[in-house]
Amino acid sequence: MKVRAIIVVLLAISLLAAGIVGQKSAYSTAKHNPLLSQFAHLIYGRTAVAAGLQLDSDLIRLNQYPAAAQAVGDVRPTLNLLPASGSTLARAAGSTVTYLNFTYAPSNTTLPAGDGLYSTGQMWNGKTIYVSSKLSGPDKVPRTIFIKNDDGSYSSYALTDVPAVYVYTLYGTFNTDETVAFGMVNDHGGDVELNNPSPWVIQENVNGTWKTVYAPVAIQVITPLDQGQTTEWSWDQKLDNGTAADFGEYRALVQDKYVAPFTISKGSPLVDSRFTTYDNATANEAFGNTPQAKAFSDVYSASLYSNELRDELMSQMQFKAWMRGLDAGALKSAIVSTKEYASNDTALPCLAVHSRYNNQPAWFIVFSGGAETGITSYPLFYVVSDNTGKQLCTYRCR
Repeated sequence: MKVRAIIVVLLAISLLAAGIVGQKSAYSTAKHNPLLSQFAHLIYGRTAVAAGLQLDSDLIRLNQYPAAAQAVGDVRPTLNLLPASGSTLARAAGSTVTYLNFTYAPSNTTLPAGDGLYSTGQMWNGKTIYVSSKLSGPDKVPRTIFIKNDDGSYSSYALTDVPAVYVYTLYGTFNTDETVAFGMVNDHGGDVELNNPSPWVIQENVNGTWKTVYAPVAIQVITPLDQGQTTEWSWDQKLDNGTAADFGEYRALVQDKYVAPFTISKGSPLVDSRFTTYDNATANEAFGNTPQAKAFSDVYSASLYSNELRDELMSQMQFKAWMRGLDAGALKSAIVSTKEYASNDTALPCLAVHSRYNNQPAWFIVFSGGAETGITSYPLFYVVSDNTGKQLCTYRCR
């Protein structure tokens, strides 16, 4: 037994050395030596994780790549590391799907019955990516996504691997003036230390080059992010010079290493919650002439308006509400209760804000009516009670 123990210790030490010198050989060794993996985990767990290895009961998986690989712009979307150039939010990669910089592989998960399937607004190979609220969550990164096939059925894809440490955005596309919510997760990365409480910047893709457009002011104090913890931040789309960010491609870069891509798009509906109590005057001022309605009219001409497009946008709004912890079902009920939903196929829902009207919680729903001749060019907004589902005011509050 003593001889065996000595041999196991020596093999464990050699494995760790192999992980530092060449991670591929470390993976191969551990994969075929379950006992060695377990023993190394017991003795060198933190050291191994710090070296870029995740130790499981039967294998060692690679979760971080050498700094040199990152320095030359090695793109590994499953690891949520810094890409060399612009990152497509959803694209094909053989039999896998990349959604928000994470890779999904085909799975046999069955789509749950009933309401709760939401459109993410992202596309893959010309098809919309969906998530189901019936499965779990909302997770920071969906574990399962669905693609709608031409015959109306759905194919499921499961997250291939959860990175040791990663950053995320709640969703991939925001409209102007929409709060960009993002965060960082230490899933199984051991001890992680952040340079300060806000170690992030916002970068814009300008002609193929990423340029920092906003950097928060933060005291340089080492901030731990313990294993299993999540920290979240938000960006109000204001640049360093105080102006509003333009439409385009952006990313949150954390610790100069981890990246979460997103776009600011005219065609994405806005969903938000605000700690504001509106009265007639402030409601008219806030929702009577919104920039999101103008942005929608630039993208969706009246000739494109249809019930199918309207319902797709409503589904995206439900997804955003769900990801923000709001009641997606109540939002749908509020939209469906409006005259525009029932009888107007030339108006699209473009904004939904959950807040308060006078003394009760309410949804503020804005429709964009387009800008063509003969089509209503001003936004139409409703205030719907969150308690009763009844409309509190329509078009303008009086």
